[in-house]
Amino acid sequence: ANYTSQMVGKWDIGHYTKALTPTKRGFETFLGFYGSSIEYYSHAVTQTQYCQTDECKVWLDKCRGASLHDFHDDFANLRTSNYSTDVFEQRAEQILANHMAATPNAPLFLYLAHHAPHSPHESSNATYQTYHDKFLKDKDGTTGREQRASFAACVSELDDSMRSLVQK
Repeated sequence: ANYTSQMVGKWDIGHYTKALTPTKRGFETFLGFYGSSIEYYSHAVTQTQYCQTDECKVWLDKCRGASLHDFHDDFANLRTSNYSTDVFEQRAEQILANHMAATPNAPLFLYLAHHAPHSPHESSNATYQTYHDKFLKDKDGTTGREQRASFAACVSELDDSMRSLVQK
């Protein structure tokens, strides 16, 4: 078909061996994470997300205190503390700009699978504050308000990212 294929974002369909990773499954480049969820700024894996059985929990206890990161530029570990939604947007914009400069008439398949709004629903503090007072407090004083504000802020960051990408 003579097109290039690029992937940015969440893979989450297997990475037990390198043969199951994006650049071995048809994508020419990959920037993102292999698992189901990471923290938005540190890109650390929330260890409990992968662990549902007692046997798994025993193994995880042996890793207590360890920091597991799942953020990659192809096979290289990518260390950055930048917000993942912004990192993905910037890479997608870079791919589009490079493609238009080098081969503007050739087809491009860009698969952008944002992490947002997957938990842990992180966003910039300014965006969170925008939504914090828009939700009513729960009758029983629980933190539902905080969770709704975090989710809304995360979705807002995603909307802004997509708007910026489409406008370019």
